[in-house]
Amino acid sequence: MRLTAIYLDGFKSFCDRAQAAVRDGLTGVVGPNGCGKSNIVDALRWGLGESRAARLRGGALQDVLFNGSGNRPPSDWCSVETRFSAEDGEDLGMWTGCPEIVVKRELGRDGQSYFYINGQTARRRDVVSLFRGTGVSPRSYAVVEQGMVGEIAEASADELRKFLEETAGVSHYKDRRGDAERRLTSCRANLEQLAQLMEDARRRQESLKRQARAARRHNELSDSINDLEVLLILQNREIAQNKLANKNEEISALDGKIGELQTKCDSLRQETESARAQREEWRQKMQAHETNLARAKDEARRIREDYAQAEQKRALLRERADAEKAE
Repeated sequence: MRLTAIYLDGFKSFCDRAQAAVRDGLTGVVGPNGCGKSNIVDALRWGLGESRAARLRGGALQDVLFNGSGNRPPSDWCSVETRFSAEDGEDLGMWTGCPEIVVKRELGRDGQSYFYINGQTARRRDVVSLFRGTGVSPRSYAVVEQGMVGEIAEASADELRKFLEETAGVSHYKDRRGDAERRLTSCRANLEQLAQLMEDARRRQESLKRQARAARRHNELSDSINDLEVLLILQNREIAQNKLANKNEEISALDGKIGELQTKCDSLRQETESARAQREEWRQKMQAHETNLARAKDEARRIREDYAQAEQKRALLRERADAEKAE
């Protein structure tokens, strides 16, 4: 794979969209100190997935955003797009056969980062896996910056071995081997966990079998109880029906007695009505006698008064007769 172009937008000192084309042969970037030459290398590293701010000469990943100037406000997001020519037939996984690989990374001031490969959303690990073994990666020998030659010269045996393996294209397979070993370790752990789960399931199965037997016994006893309850209900129903029949007979007998008593009561009611009528007749006769008696008493009182007056007159006449006789 060969780098063909880098597009920067809002990255460090590149507030506007800028293009750095890489043509065949040697391509140089010249300029005074502080013009942003090193920022192009930082953009290449960052666009290929660099996650350590120290390797980008900053304290935090948000330091790659354009912080503004006297006449420019700070940028809320930045993006770096790297284009690679892939016409040499390298094994690039699902991207094998594509004439060009375009990797784009975006970052917002809120810390959200996004990767795209040929316009499709990807993860950082997808980008790293794409360039693994090709010599193109954020920390590979293909990107040599200031001070890196000294680091290579002073590197330890293990670090030199990593550079050689990256150059020889072996690191890709070692990384794949490491991934396979980690997956095997994870599979072993999952198998052990699965065995433990199976043992727990077996114990739970035994417990569930005991519970199932107890449940079946409970169901059998419940069925027996239900049968006995049904028999008891039928027996009580028969007893209740017999009692009801007896009570119905008693009620019929009482209804007959009630009918006789009702007849007697009607006869007594008629006799009572007749006695009331006779009593009313006697009461009227008694009132008539009382009226006649009152009249007789009044007549007797009047006669006594007349008699008294007659006695007075008689006495008066006797006195007169005696007086006349004396004369």
